[in-house]
Parts: sequence; structure tokens; C-alpha cells
Amino acid sequence: MWRGRGSLATVQVFQYIRLLCSHYNECMKIQVLLLTSFIAIGVHAQQASPAGQNSYLHNYNIIERLGSGQLVSQGGIIPGIAAPPPEVVGDVYLYPNYRITTFQLYNNDKLVEGFAARFDIRSNEFDLITKQGIRTLRGDLVKSIVWIDSTSQQPQVMVNGREFVNESNVPHSGFFQILAEGNMMLLKKTEITVKDPDFHPALNVGSRDIRISKKQFLFYTKGNKAVPWPGRKEGMKVFETKADQVKEFIKVNGLDINKEGHLRALIDFYNSLTSGAD
Repeated sequence: MWRGRGSLATVQVFQYIRLLCSHYNECMKIQVLLLTSFIAIGVHAQQASPAGQNSYLHNYNIIERLGSGQLVSQGGIIPGIAAPPPEVVGDVYLYPNYRITTFQLYNNDKLVEGFAARFDIRSNEFDLITKQGIRTLRGDLVKSIVWIDSTSQQPQVMVNGREFVNESNVPHSGFFQILAEGNMMLLKKTEITVKDPDFHPALNVGSRDIRISKKQFLFYTKGNKAVPWPGRKEGMKVFETKADQVKEFIKVNGLDINKEGHLRALIDFYNSLTSGAD
């Protein structure tokens, strides 16, 4: 705005001088001197940066560049500004809520009752709410637990994995949930996977967060061995001499042995057939 008004004033002065000057060369000298003065004043005004005015972004054509789309984020990191710390997505607990729990300890099968607890899968520990605050109980001290499912209001039984061995006769770790009992037990184990941040600033891809996921695995027992459930194709071999009766039970009831609830009913049926066997 100032330069526009200055230009108009300059033209008016030049016109006035031409009317006053009678000698052409003298007029030209005066015009050149005045023009040089106005240019110098204009340049100085643009560079001077008066306090509270030209030191801000809006005086450096940023608004115009934003409006034209010239300023586009490239995902770079601004020097001096640290990236936000990673967040944890998910949790390490079998169930995040606390449940009223009864513990059976390995120490003389001692019972500890009445504590609200939850199980930390990663550390193999139980968090307990006590009058003194949150306390931890090591999982290797616990033989089994019973707590009430907050959704179904049914008791759930968990047993220490070391009560069973795998096919290499190595004791299991962690805890199994007992889904069906009898000559053949159906067990469920929840395991977690922790994935560290994999964000690449240069490519602007990946995640800055620590991601924790859970997955359930089903096992069946053969004596003191807990073996992974083989699935639909090989599942019938598990029932050995009772396989034909089990197949008929599946057909009549429309069961899918890849579904936990259906498999639980199937194991219960098999146990009813073998309840008299040692």
C-alpha cells in the first residue's frame, strides 16, 4: 500500500516540476535525483523491519504461499523438535480387568482367597489388589486358580503349564485355561506378541507405537502331555477307537471342530464314551 501511494505522489511531483522548469536538461537532472531518492527510501522501508511488524511470518509471503499450495508437508522432522515417545497399543494381561480369585499354591496346596487379581502373560505374574496397594504374586508359586468370568458369571479354572509336558517332555510355561475335563482335557493358552516401533522417518512409513497382540491356542491332553490340537483334517485320529461315534455325533449336531465351543462339546461327548476306562 505505501509503495502504491508513493508511486502516485512521485508522478504528481514530476508533472509539477516539468511545469516549473524551463530548461529541459535541468529538469531531467532534478527528476533523476528525485527518482533515486524515492527508490532508496522504498528499499530501506522494506528492509528495516519495524518492531512488531516485519518480523512475523505474515510479512514474508507465507500466507500467499500457503494459499497457492506451495507449502506442502513432506513428512520431515523439524530440527529441535523431538518426535513423540512411542505409545503402547494393547496390553499384556490375559484379561485387563481384575477378578475375584482363589489361588491354590504349590506350598502344601495352600489356598489364598478373596483377592481381586489379573494375570500378566509376559511376566508370568499375578497383580493383586491388597490393602497396601498393588502387589505381585509369581506365577511359578501358583498351581491353579479359579476366578469368575465377568461376562458369563461362570467360574474359569486356570492351571500352571508345568503340570503338563510337551511332546519333547519339556514342561509348558505360563497357564492353561481348562475348557473340558475327563480322560481327555481341552486346554486353551493365550500368548502375546510384542512388535517394536518400525517407523522410518525418511520414508514416512511404519508405526511409532509398541504393538501388543494376543492369540489363543488349543491343546488336548494325552496323559500328562498337552499337545496342540491338530485341526479338522487330523482331528479324528485323536479319538482313536471312538472316531466313528464321534463322527456321527458331529454329523447329527452339525458341529465344526475348528470352533472352540463345538470342540468343547465334542470332547465332553468323547469323555462320556470313555468315562469307565482307566
